Amino acid sequence: MSLSSSSNAYNVPWVEKYRPIKVVDIVVNEDAMICSMVELTVQQVEKLREMSPLYEFVKEGINIKDIQWAQH
Repeated sequence: MSLSSSSNAYNVPWVEKYRPIKVVDIVVNEDAMICSMVELTVQQVEKLREMSPLYEFVKEGINIKDIQWAQH
């Protein structure tokens, strides 16, 4: 986006002023972005594992289909 005068630059919304023009502008460091997404996924999976004992049951070889679950 090109502006004809400097006074118009002040009227442009912040979002438009700094909007990336090319995809390359968005993905500056692909490796870092992939690593951060992997870390976030691992954190979320660990959180789910902490919330549920099912992972431990499967890991120990307990057949969870044979468990009789109590209703709360």
